[in-house]
Amino acid sequence: MRRSGAIFMVVFGVILLGVAAGFMLTNEPLEPIGRSGLPAVVLAVFSAITGMAAIVYGIRGLRGSGSAR
Repeated sequence: MRRSGAIFMVVFGVILLGVAAGFMLTNEPLEPIGRSGLPAVVLAVFSAITGMAAIVYGIRGLRGSGSAR
């Protein structure tokens, strides 16, 4: 992975964790949101898991693990 791609993944993961925190700080975390009708807690968990995965993937890319070119 190129360095710029790895940095993007880390930044994207931090943004997703911020979205998860925002969903958790809503007034009604168990109320349905948007067209999906999912509670904010469910969306926050999905966002947090995706954010953590993106951060790990980005850090692995920065450290150079994977295929070396």
